[in-house]
Amino acid sequence: MEDPRLIQEFLERLTPETRLGVLKQTDEFGNTGLHEAAVVENYDVARILVDLSRKSGDAYKGLVETKNRLGETPVYRAAALGKTKVLQMLTEQVGDLRCHFDREKDDMTILHMAVLSQHFETAIWLLNHDSSLAEKRARLKYSSKPNKLNRLTCLELLALMPTAFKSTDDMKKMRSPFHYRTWIYCLMSAFSWKSVKEIMPRHYAMHRDKEKNITASDLFDLTHEDQLRKAQEWIKETAQACSILAILIATVVFTAAFTVPGGNNDRGFPNFLTSPLFYVFTVTDVASLSLSLSSVVMFLSILTSPRESSDFLSNLPFKLTTGFILLFFSVLTSMITFSASLLLIIRLRKKWTATLYAAAIFPVVVLALMVFPVYANFAANFKDYWGPSKKKKRAHWR
Repeated sequence: MEDPRLIQEFLERLTPETRLGVLKQTDEFGNTGLHEAAVVENYDVARILVDLSRKSGDAYKGLVETKNRLGETPVYRAAALGKTKVLQMLTEQVGDLRCHFDREKDDMTILHMAVLSQHFETAIWLLNHDSSLAEKRARLKYSSKPNKLNRLTCLELLALMPTAFKSTDDMKKMRSPFHYRTWIYCLMSAFSWKSVKEIMPRHYAMHRDKEKNITASDLFDLTHEDQLRKAQEWIKETAQACSILAILIATVVFTAAFTVPGGNNDRGFPNFLTSPLFYVFTVTDVASLSLSLSSVVMFLSILTSPRESSDFLSNLPFKLTTGFILLFFSVLTSMITFSASLLLIIRLRKKWTATLYAAAIFPVVVLALMVFPVYANFAANFKDYWGPSKKKKRAHWR
C-alpha cells in the first residue's frame, strides 16, 4: 500500500475489542493481515499492525503467534519467503523464536524452509540469531511415503542441493546463448554448502546421522556420485581434446622454426634476417611453442590426476583454466607467426596487411567466444569461495 497511514487511521478509530477482532480476522487459508504483510514484505504495514495490537495489552502476542491452516506464524512465513527485514522486526517483538521453529502440518523447521527456498541470507541470519537451529532435523510427520528430507539437518540438506547459493545473476547467465553449463561447474556450485559449514562451530560438521552413521560430507559424496561421474567424463574429454589441439600447434610451430621464410643465403643466414617482420616471426614462434607445450603439461596433469570430488573445488578448475589461457595465447601467437611469415614471403601492400591480420585473428576470436564462458564460470566460483571474506571466516576457526 502506498500510504500505510490510512490503515493506521482506520484501526485507531475502532474500539480496542473491535480492533483486535479485525487484526485477528483470517482469510480462507487462515492468514491474518500480519501474515500477508510478511509475505509481501510490507514493513510499514507490519509495524503498524504490531504496534496497534500492542495497545490491546497481552492480546497482541496472540496476533504475532497466530498460525494459519498450515501451522505457520507470520515469523515463519517471513523466513520461508526470505523477507529478512520483516523477520527481524517480528523477531524483536516475540523475542523467543522457539514457538516459531516448526509448523504444525509437517514439522518442517523455519531454517529448513529458508534453505529449501534458497533464501540463504535469511538462513544465515537465523543461524546467527539462534545457533540451535543448526541441530534441528526436518521431519514429515504426516507423509505417507518416505521422504529424502526426513531427519536431515540443514547442513545435510545443503549437500543434496547442487544449486545452493546460486545468485540471480548466475541464473540469468544460464539463459544466455554463450553460457556453458558444464557438469564440472555444477559440481563446483554444489560445494557452496561449505559456506554454511564455515559459520558453524567446527564440531557440528563431525555430527553423524543416527540411521546411516555418516557425516554431511559423506552424504554429499553419496548423493553426488552421478554428478561426479559426469564431471569426470567431461573434464577428461575436454582435456584430451585440448591436448590434441595444443600438440598440433606445437608440431606446426616447431616445424616452422626450421623452415625459415625466404630461405638462407650462401653463408647460411636467413635472407630476411634484417627485416623487423623476421624478428616478429622468431619471437612469436618460440612463444607459441612454449605456450602450447605448457598447456599440454597442464592438460596431462588433469588426465593423470585421480579426479576425486574434492579436486573439483579448486585443483582441477585451476588447471583447466590455466590450460585454457595457455592454449588461447598459443593459438594467438601461432597465427601472428603465420601472418608474419606470409608478409615476409609475398610482400603484400599495406592495404592488404590489415585484411591478412584480420583473417589470422578470426580463429582466435572464435576460440575466445567458445572458451571464455566456461572460464568466466570458474573464475566466479573462485571469487565466491576463495575471496578475502571467505578466507577470513576460515581463519576464525583455526
